[in-house]
Amino acid sequence: MVVPMTNSIAAVGALWQVNVPVAPGTIGGANQPIATIPLMNNAVNGMGAVIPGGIAALPGMAVSIAGVAGSRIAPGGATPAGLNLTPAIPALPAFSHGTQVYLLQCITYQVIPPPDALNLCQGNAPCLVRGVAPGVPPANAPPNCNNPNPNPLLPHPCVPIMDGVEDLQLAYACDGCNMNINGGVPDNAIDDLNASNSFDQGDFMAGITGVNWFLPPSAAMTTDKIRMVQVSIVARQTRTDQGTGEGVVTLVQNTNTIPTVSDHNHANGVFALGDNSTPAQQQAYLQFRRRILTRTVELRNQRY
Repeated sequence: MVVPMTNSIAAVGALWQVNVPVAPGTIGGANQPIATIPLMNNAVNGMGAVIPGGIAALPGMAVSIAGVAGSRIAPGGATPAGLNLTPAIPALPAFSHGTQVYLLQCITYQVIPPPDALNLCQGNAPCLVRGVAPGVPPANAPPNCNNPNPNPLLPHPCVPIMDGVEDLQLAYACDGCNMNINGGVPDNAIDDLNASNSFDQGDFMAGITGVNWFLPPSAAMTTDKIRMVQVSIVARQTRTDQGTGEGVVTLVQNTNTIPTVSDHNHANGVFALGDNSTPAQQQAYLQFRRRILTRTVELRNQRY
């Protein structure tokens, strides 16, 4: 989850804004890539004050101008005068003095399986953790909370939020994410991916394990085209049932079948491919009672 951070209130610190107070009062423009974002005085210090690790942790973080143009802060690129970028932002319409600048912080939600070498689950692996994953991820790789804390004197930035979680899957319903449907152009209707002439389960794209967003026919998929998100979570039951009065009574279906959640078949692997493929592994898997919860969420401000 990408969380934009900025400061547009002078009373609480230096403004995170483009600082070009004299003519022409802009950065970028035709044939002028942006390699440096000049900032208001002390703005970089303010950025360092709101992230774990301070200014030293800024290199490698993503930064955006006005939410429409961005890159990453270069090694050694956090200077008193502003931010040096790598790569440079391609030539775009010019941004004027005072344009808001955002520091993009990626909050990672990650399932940590046993044996949990870093003890992120505090002895209760598997678990779901949340935080700013340490280290700079390799190209085309997601952030990883299993990276060691670069500062051993501080707590690890990823903290457990729920014990017993084995799986977290996200699937997306979108408008204009498939080039085979209306040429990938949004048309105010969720893409009918399975050609059923209705909106149903087959119209959700399993975005974590089943779809390459960068290759046809999904190359048209961008985050602004997502209309709904289906969230599925699998968790071991950590306590025995307390009876019918333990909470709201809901219909529960009990089964000994190894589940398929979204496009993830647990019989092919729970945490890694092949870790649940033998009869002995599957017998051990069935020793735990699990609950599966699926909820579909409509994104805010996405009404047509």
